[in-house]
Amino acid sequence: MFLVIAIGMFTTFEPSSSASLYAPLQVLQGLGAGFTLQMPLITVQVELHDNPEMLQVANALAMFFTYFGSSTLLSVGLTVFQNSLIDNLRSLKYDTKFIASLLEAGATGGRVLVEKTMPDQLPQVLQAYNDAITNVFVSYLILQSL
Repeated sequence: MFLVIAIGMFTTFEPSSSASLYAPLQVLQGLGAGFTLQMPLITVQVELHDNPEMLQVANALAMFFTYFGSSTLLSVGLTVFQNSLIDNLRSLKYDTKFIASLLEAGATGGRVLVEKTMPDQLPQVLQAYNDAITNVFVSYLILQSL
């Protein structure tokens, strides 16, 4: 429950959000993730307490699928972020060359690039990044709520 609440609150972030807003939510999210990661192992141990020879295999499978799910969500998140960011930047009428250089530079390098080449456009680019990461949080929220 903590994880879903924190991710839901992450969707409210704006470029101007302060650390006093997101720091407690990161703690809440960490608590939720910590509790969630323990559930499969505890369930396996409770269900197989009468069959100890299967306990090791079941624990290994539980951990495998836990990490497999996490790595899959990471790939989904990256895809959602990049596609959303590209769409957001295209809607602002930036050319393909600029978008490619911005993606190649990364978040911090992209900020430096925009500040050097077109400082008046920084708020729009930051909002495009914010909207893209919000889409990632929404997709995680949907998948975590299932």
